[in-house]
Amino acid sequence: MGASTEQTAKLMLYSSSGLRIRLAGAGVFTLLGALGALFLQTLGVNAEFQGFVPCVVLSCLMFGFLAGAVTAAGSTVVLWYYFVPPPGFALPTFPDVAHLVVFLAVAIFVCSVVAGQRRMNAELEKENFELGYRNFLLRELRARLRAPRA
Repeated sequence: MGASTEQTAKLMLYSSSGLRIRLAGAGVFTLLGALGALFLQTLGVNAEFQGFVPCVVLSCLMFGFLAGAVTAAGSTVVLWYYFVPPPGFALPTFPDVAHLVVFLAVAIFVCSVVAGQRRMNAELEKENFELGYRNFLLRELRARLRAPRA
């Protein structure tokens, strides 16, 4: 029963509707990052990419590595278009390209760390459930062994 439930969950994870939900979530978090970057810009902070980092992490936490990577890529495109001079998709200077590449690399690295943490937590949750069930069975066995026989 447990194996079929896991297989069903994996199929749902990679189904087309699940993929659409993840991509939509990535788009929403990219837009939230853009709003955060605009807010930082109005405060006079000259590091607009900082507004995207929490959104990349939340996207990866909620929807998985793929959504986090899509959010990171979308954030890089938004940064390039709106925040890197000259405005639009004109060719930026080398330092600006380096900033974008470093941002993308760090965001993907953070996504991989978060995805690994999600996998480990899922494995620990499964093991914890199994240990709890074994503990229940041992208590049940002990109670039956101690009970007087009729």
